[in-house]
Amino acid sequence: MPRLEHVLQGPSDHVPICTDLDIGPEPPGSGLRAIKPGSEAEKSFISDILRDLATIPVAAPATKEGVEALADAIVTAFSDAWLAHSTESKPTKRSKSWWMDECSETFRVYQLSHLLADYNKFKKVYKDAKRDFFDERIAEIATSLKRPWDLMEWVKQRKLLPCEAIRHGNQPCHDMDDLWDALHGTYNLASVLDELPDEPVREWADFSEHELLSALKGCSNSSAPGPDHVTWVHLKELLKDKHVLALFIVLANACLRVGHWPRIFKESLLVIVLKPNKSSYVVPKAFRPIVLLITFGKLIEKMIANRIQFDAVKHDIFHPNQLGGICQRSTEDAGLILTHLVRAGWVKGLQTSTLAFDITQFFPSINHEMFMAVLRKQGFSPILVEFFASYLVGHSTVYCWNTFQSDPRSADVGVGQGSALSPVISGLFIAPVMKLFYIKAAPLNTTLLSFVDDGTILAQSKQLDDNNVGLHKAYKIIYLLFVAFALVLEHDKTELFHFSHRRDAYNPSLDLGYTPHTSAMPLKPKTYWRYLGFYFDHGLTFHEHSNQYQAASAAIIYKGHRELERTRYVSGRVTAPDAELNAISCAVRLAVKQANCQHIMVFTDSMGSAHRAVDPGVHSGQAFSLSVCRALQEWFEADDLRRITFVYVPSALRWDIHGEAHKYVTELKVRVDGQLYRRASLSSCALSPGFVEFHFPGSNLPRL
Repeated sequence: MPRLEHVLQGPSDHVPICTDLDIGPEPPGSGLRAIKPGSEAEKSFISDILRDLATIPVAAPATKEGVEALADAIVTAFSDAWLAHSTESKPTKRSKSWWMDECSETFRVYQLSHLLADYNKFKKVYKDAKRDFFDERIAEIATSLKRPWDLMEWVKQRKLLPCEAIRHGNQPCHDMDDLWDALHGTYNLASVLDELPDEPVREWADFSEHELLSALKGCSNSSAPGPDHVTWVHLKELLKDKHVLALFIVLANACLRVGHWPRIFKESLLVIVLKPNKSSYVVPKAFRPIVLLITFGKLIEKMIANRIQFDAVKHDIFHPNQLGGICQRSTEDAGLILTHLVRAGWVKGLQTSTLAFDITQFFPSINHEMFMAVLRKQGFSPILVEFFASYLVGHSTVYCWNTFQSDPRSADVGVGQGSALSPVISGLFIAPVMKLFYIKAAPLNTTLLSFVDDGTILAQSKQLDDNNVGLHKAYKIIYLLFVAFALVLEHDKTELFHFSHRRDAYNPSLDLGYTPHTSAMPLKPKTYWRYLGFYFDHGLTFHEHSNQYQAASAAIIYKGHRELERTRYVSGRVTAPDAELNAISCAVRLAVKQANCQHIMVFTDSMGSAHRAVDPGVHSGQAFSLSVCRALQEWFEADDLRRITFVYVPSALRWDIHGEAHKYVTELKVRVDGQLYRRASLSSCALSPGFVEFHFPGSNLPRL
């Protein structure tokens, strides 16, 4: 690490910064090994694992030592195959993902010969490799993953500001040991249940092949591997072998029956990445830890998590208002429940107030002994309780900061994030808190919603002041319950919001009763409330929600694509559908002329016009439709991957872009065509038959 050498300071006020470089006869290696996906080395890697696993007998171990030996044998097969077929890589800022071995070979030949023919061959090889790589990548993103935002800059790795140093305990981290201590102290810190009835004890059944394959099916092929370097793609290929499938099921069942989680599955890598939109990155909490575990161990955890979730939902272990971390209970459900409660209250003439709170370091703060007591109270099998007694202890992790890695450190406190069991454990741990709250807060007429470590208390009454009284009492109850469960609330992150469609501006603050929000500095309600991705306003109009996501969508579009041209037209005295059809025609004809345009998105408030735009049949706007169809036909023939999408955006939503367009158009004057002047001049001097003039004799005679 760099160090300051004050003894070398000269007459200048600058202190030399020195560092030691270990230079040996051999160039230092990067320590990074990799196997290129889809290569022959990857096929040999999988075949070697299958060969080694075939030598392991399928026999259920009956002791903890047997479980450890079986797990070590499987992981050793992974490790030996990895070391045999992976190659050391030296990634640099000039490294390219599409570079292949054939590119290196042809480039080496050109370096030796310096012939034009060899250069042209190298150029053709790397162009073909680049084209094939990106064609495959685009097809994967558009068809398989359906994540077009993966091509945007904002999903890529964020770089740490070079002028900010991580601070821990008001002290900057100048060396790597200080950094590891700061990260470790942040992410691994270290009766009330008698009021709840004991649930009947339920038996635990062995896992089946169907459960293992079902858990494997939902695993993403793009997830990063753990210390064993085995990805979900490799595991899916390995489990096609019946012997390997039976071997894995035997180990999974043995872990539960013996009540032991192998040591090798407790080792993890903890990668530190930046949280977006932070004003400063000088504290460890501004970063997000990503835990990488051994893939096969994660598969067993997924099987256990799926079984526990099914059992808990079937026997009403979870509270109905528990959301997040549970199947079929997502953020959309939370938003719908909250919106329904507010509108149902308005029908009854009630005002709704919400108090949102957050639990400090929830996952690392889960008490193991309390969790064991919760499992017994909830009626889970002693087999599962004994398994968790082994699962929760003995963990170690290695922190990864860019290319640096720490020594293994103990991580026994709480529940490790990144595991498939973490959401389930958190849900089981919060469930008794929810049930006890409804017992103790029954007279207050309040509602409690929970989304993992985020909670929301709702109070409804005729007056907002009465809501504040109920929220004050309910918050004290939930605070004391969390203290009993060894959890701490972050009072400074608590948020207050009032839902009201009254026209007055009454928006009372709340004396929370805990620092910093006391009577001297009460908690002020928010103008807009961001909750689980929703932007709520007082009247539930969702205008702010629309504006926020419009801005986000526009930022993504303009970040990924340079705006090449913008054109405005005034259609004159025509119907709205005809004007929309004209606009669509102009937009499409301009879009197909842009270089490298693969996807055209048309936002319109008239889907009828969108249908007519691609209908060459006979209708009033056929000329526009023929123009659109002709342009699209030529555009599609050039590339089969090109596509056009019409997005329906009703003007009733009052998007800002509609308001700007309408305002702009109304301020313009329609240019009068020369044909209109010519028609007026001709009509003024046109010869009219005499008998149509009223003053002509005989004009009153009957007309044929």
